[in-house]
Amino acid sequence: MKEEERPVLPSIIDQSGEEAGEFVSVGTITKVEGGRELLVKMGSDTDYTLVGEQYMLTEIDGGIVPLEIKSVVQRGSRQFVVSLRHHSEEHLLQAFVGCKVMMAVDEDEEDGEEGEFSGLIGFTLVDVAKGEIGEIVDVDDRVAANPLLVVEREDGEELLVPAADEFVVSIDEEGQTITMEIPEGLLDIDAVEEV
Repeated sequence: MKEEERPVLPSIIDQSGEEAGEFVSVGTITKVEGGRELLVKMGSDTDYTLVGEQYMLTEIDGGIVPLEIKSVVQRGSRQFVVSLRHHSEEHLLQAFVGCKVMMAVDEDEEDGEEGEFSGLIGFTLVDVAKGEIGEIVDVDDRVAANPLLVVEREDGEELLVPAADEFVVSIDEEGQTITMEIPEGLLDIDAVEEV
């Protein structure tokens, strides 16, 4: 592709002209999906998710460029199909293939896991075998290594469902749904008891 066909995008810079903050590579844009979306594969050494993000930070020509996200659908635990708000033509999207997806490093952040699932509050939980389970109303992250989704059923009953990557089938940000393959029997035994 010719250089002049690449979209002109602003880079993230501070007032001195230097890049603001530090960034690490967390994945790669691997291909154009369906002519209008990008397939992003995350590295196996990161738990970073694009779900709930307003921008996808991308390294383009040595600079960090924010691409505004229109919607994200998660496929498994490491792949995301991303639709961009201002770039939907295949020839423009093709320019991003091979670019690294970056994450800002926050030195003040105590734990990279904190709040990771809080972006799912308000989403509908769907189980592949049992269908719609209910609405995610809270995330119990008192045990950081094992956060739990607090799900309210239509009848008002609350269930605790482990927020484990291996259970996630897909996340549809636009449709506000998360589809999981929840182990058999788990939905029957984990009602939240009133204290």
